Amino acid sequence: MYLFFIITFLTLPLFTNAQSNPLEVTCSTSKATINAGEQVVFSSTATGGLAPRTFKWEGSFSTNTKNARVQFDNPGTYTATVRVTDSGGKSAAKKCEIKVL
Repeated sequence: MYLFFIITFLTLPLFTNAQSNPLEVTCSTSKATINAGEQVVFSSTATGGLAPRTFKWEGSFSTNTKNARVQFDNPGTYTATVRVTDSGGKSAAKKCEIKVL
Protein backbone atom coordinates (compact mmCIF):
# COMPACT_ATOMS: atom_id res chain seq x y z
CA MET A 1 0.00 0.00 0.00
CA TYR A 2 2.87 2.38 0.77
CA LEU A 3 4.36 1.85 -2.72
CA PHE A 4 0.98 2.58 -4.34
CA PHE A 5 0.78 5.87 -2.44
CA ILE A 6 4.27 6.94 -3.62
CA ILE A 7 3.53 6.14 -7.27
CA THR A 8 0.16 7.92 -7.11
CA PHE A 9 1.65 10.93 -5.37
CA LEU A 10 4.47 11.26 -7.93
CA THR A 11 2.23 10.97 -11.00
CA LEU A 12 -0.72 13.02 -9.77
CA PRO A 13 0.85 16.47 -10.43
CA LEU A 14 1.53 15.50 -14.05
CA PHE A 15 -2.14 14.83 -14.75
CA THR A 16 -3.34 17.78 -12.69
CA ASN A 17 -0.92 20.14 -14.45
CA ALA A 18 -1.99 18.97 -17.90
CA GLN A 19 -5.66 19.46 -17.09
CA SER A 20 -5.19 22.94 -15.65
CA ASN A 21 -2.84 24.07 -18.41
CA PRO A 22 -4.91 24.08 -21.64
CA LEU A 23 -3.23 24.17 -25.03
CA GLU A 24 -3.54 27.56 -26.73
CA VAL A 25 -2.19 28.81 -30.05
CA THR A 26 -1.76 32.25 -31.61
CA CYS A 27 -0.60 33.24 -35.06
CA SER A 28 0.45 36.41 -36.81
CA THR A 29 1.97 37.69 -40.03
CA SER A 30 5.04 39.86 -40.34
CA LYS A 31 2.97 42.41 -42.30
CA ALA A 32 -0.79 42.94 -42.64
CA THR A 33 -0.53 43.77 -46.36
CA ILE A 34 2.11 42.95 -48.96
CA ASN A 35 2.61 43.49 -52.69
CA ALA A 36 2.35 40.56 -55.11
CA GLY A 37 5.70 38.76 -55.30
CA GLU A 38 6.74 39.90 -51.80
CA GLN A 39 7.44 37.44 -48.99
CA VAL A 40 5.67 37.33 -45.64
CA VAL A 41 6.30 35.27 -42.49
CA PHE A 42 3.44 33.44 -40.82
CA SER A 43 4.41 32.86 -37.16
CA SER A 44 2.78 30.74 -34.48
CA THR A 45 3.18 30.37 -30.74
CA ALA A 46 1.79 27.63 -28.54
CA THR A 47 1.42 27.63 -24.77
CA GLY A 48 0.10 25.07 -22.35
CA GLY A 49 -0.55 21.44 -23.04
CA LEU A 50 2.14 18.80 -22.96
CA ALA A 51 5.46 19.18 -24.77
CA PRO A 52 6.56 18.38 -27.36
CA ARG A 53 4.07 19.95 -29.73
CA THR A 54 3.66 19.58 -33.50
CA PHE A 55 2.65 22.41 -35.85
CA LYS A 56 0.76 22.08 -39.14
CA TRP A 57 -0.27 24.94 -41.43
CA GLU A 58 -3.04 24.40 -43.99
CA GLY A 59 -4.95 26.65 -46.36
CA SER A 60 -3.25 28.98 -48.85
CA PHE A 61 -0.04 27.03 -48.15
CA SER A 62 0.92 23.89 -46.25
CA THR A 63 3.90 23.10 -44.04
CA ASN A 64 4.72 21.29 -40.79
CA THR A 65 6.88 24.04 -39.32
CA LYS A 66 6.19 26.47 -36.50
CA ASN A 67 6.82 29.49 -38.76
CA ALA A 68 6.64 29.76 -42.54
CA ARG A 69 8.06 32.23 -45.06
CA VAL A 70 5.71 32.39 -48.05
CA GLN A 71 5.37 34.36 -51.26
CA PHE A 72 2.09 35.07 -53.05
CA ASP A 73 2.35 36.13 -56.69
CA ASN A 74 -1.26 37.18 -57.26
CA PRO A 75 -3.39 39.83 -55.54
CA GLY A 76 -6.05 38.62 -53.13
CA THR A 77 -6.68 37.68 -49.54
CA TYR A 78 -4.96 34.52 -48.38
CA THR A 79 -5.67 32.57 -45.20
CA ALA A 80 -3.94 29.72 -43.43
CA THR A 81 -4.80 27.86 -40.26
CA VAL A 82 -2.15 26.56 -37.91
CA ARG A 83 -3.10 23.47 -35.89
CA VAL A 84 -0.96 22.58 -32.89
CA THR A 85 -1.14 19.13 -31.32
CA ASP A 86 0.51 18.31 -28.01
CA SER A 87 1.98 14.97 -26.95
CA GLY A 88 -1.23 14.17 -25.06
CA GLY A 89 -3.28 14.37 -28.28
CA LYS A 90 -5.00 17.70 -27.52
CA SER A 91 -5.10 20.23 -30.35
CA ALA A 92 -5.86 23.90 -30.89
CA ALA A 93 -6.09 25.95 -34.08
CA LYS A 94 -5.92 29.57 -35.16
CA LYS A 95 -6.48 31.25 -38.55
CA CYS A 96 -4.27 34.05 -39.95
CA GLU A 97 -4.86 36.23 -42.99
CA ILE A 98 -2.74 38.32 -45.35
CA LYS A 99 -3.87 40.77 -48.02
CA VAL A 100 -1.82 40.85 -51.24
CA LEU A 101 -2.03 43.93 -53.46
